[in-house]
Amino acid sequence: MHAMTYTILSHVRSLEELHRLIEKDPVSGTREAAKRVVEDVEAVVRNITEGSELAISQVHTDAQSAAVKLTYEAEHAIEIMNKDTAKAADEILRKAHSANPDDKKDLAREANGIIDSARQTSAELNKRAETSIAHISEQAHSAAGNVQRVAEDAIKKLIAAKDEAIEAISKAGKEAAEKLLLPAGANGQDADAHKKIKLAVAEVLKELSQVADKLNLEAKSAFEDLKKTSKEATVMVRRAAAKAAEMVQLAIHDAAEKILKVTGEAIRETGGDDAAFFDQTSLRDRLANHDR
Repeated sequence: MHAMTYTILSHVRSLEELHRLIEKDPVSGTREAAKRVVEDVEAVVRNITEGSELAISQVHTDAQSAAVKLTYEAEHAIEIMNKDTAKAADEILRKAHSANPDDKKDLAREANGIIDSARQTSAELNKRAETSIAHISEQAHSAAGNVQRVAEDAIKKLIAAKDEAIEAISKAGKEAAEKLLLPAGANGQDADAHKKIKLAVAEVLKELSQVADKLNLEAKSAFEDLKKTSKEATVMVRRAAAKAAEMVQLAIHDAAEKILKVTGEAIRETGGDDAAFFDQTSLRDRLANHDR
């Protein structure tokens, strides 16, 4: 996941500038501070959204890549299996041409039996492969949903924190502005009035600093949660892909064993030497290990 930042009013120059504005005029200064809080939070929200979209895209890409690979493996195994069973069936039918009528029927039945078995085995292999691949898709959907929920929750918390921050800054600015309107000599002493004004401005600056700290902690927590969930989502899909690969390989192995048994028996039943034209070990190796 790409690097993400969470600096809200934390850049020194920005804070120094806001301090000067607030000291000069608490009203316009706090307005500017509130505006920058909104802009910074919106930038963080965009960053979270982009980060979650990238993570979700990666999850689906990994799932699709695994599905394509396993689909190819299953289809390639079926292609090999059908080619070799067709070869065996053709050899039996070749014998039928020179056989007596009764033997021709038996030979034709054996040849058709091999083809039917290959068709059935292919269907079974396809079904098992599809089930395994569907599991990857389900896990990817679940993983992407987890990332999406974490991102949405983080954005909701940030927006709520932003609203609280603006309210706090505005309130502090309003109180400072009211004290600035005190007439000279109010409460008996100009010095006391000036002190109260300085204290009011200091309160605004303190509130601004607290707001920045709180928002940055919220943003940092959001990015850490998103990073953690995105990593978990990637691991989740890769584990599902690994498990699916095991299941597809097992299905290919089972298909190889079934075809070897049916074809070998059919050839021997017709009085042929299966090893002479049908290498069972080769078929087993090619079906079970064709991707290695």
